[in-house]
Amino acid sequence: MTSLWTLVVKFESNEYRKLLSKANVELRRCGSGVSILSWRGAPDERYWKSLGLARLFETVWVAAELSSNRAAVSELFGSLSAEYGSVIDTQRNVDCYNFLINTCIQYYGFPVLNLLDVGCGDGLILRASAARSIRIVGYDLSAEIARVAQSRGLEVLSDAEFFSGAEDFDAVVGCYSMHYFVEPYSTIGFVSKHLKHAGVWAMNFHKNIMFDRFMGCLEGAEMRRIADFETNFGRVLVAGRAL
Repeated sequence: MTSLWTLVVKFESNEYRKLLSKANVELRRCGSGVSILSWRGAPDERYWKSLGLARLFETVWVAAELSSNRAAVSELFGSLSAEYGSVIDTQRNVDCYNFLINTCIQYYGFPVLNLLDVGCGDGLILRASAARSIRIVGYDLSAEIARVAQSRGLEVLSDAEFFSGAEDFDAVVGCYSMHYFVEPYSTIGFVSKHLKHAGVWAMNFHKNIMFDRFMGCLEGAEMRRIADFETNFGRVLVAGRAL
């Protein structure tokens, strides 16, 4: 079990003050009204839950009201940019990427030549064998972690480029990113703009977190469900532009 944990709470909140009063807690980073703390030593999950925190990754706990907050998620991943590979299960994520890309190929019906990875993190998709011979472009909320992805050879969209798609991708994937999905209506709309008319978006929902909320946003964003099914990576949803 790790001896270092990351806790994310609102700056100057009661939870922030209670945690910072602990001798084994240090302030790691503040920004956008969010405080990112390091907890050293044995975990105290019961205490964290009593403060309204929930597990996001194996070693990361986040206040419930911040779990889908754009600024909070951006700050969190910025703080993890240098060590992102150590807080995720790398091989499981690569396996999931392969599954999602192959799902896109199956449902698209045409060769997938251009693919967008929403929530690309540090560029792990480049290690997926199914990504070979496909032009892969990423996008991430955190500019810091996006720079890491770029340094590893992944082409990454800026915010402006992501917000102004022009039917330029055959497919989109969301790998282990949907459980902290933020601003669902607008984000689904941005992805829709990037998809070609018959394009598909394949994504997994870890432990089904956010699935119902996402489904409730699809119709308003002019997207439709094509298929969904249970997998070893959680529920996988395949969506496309509304007909």
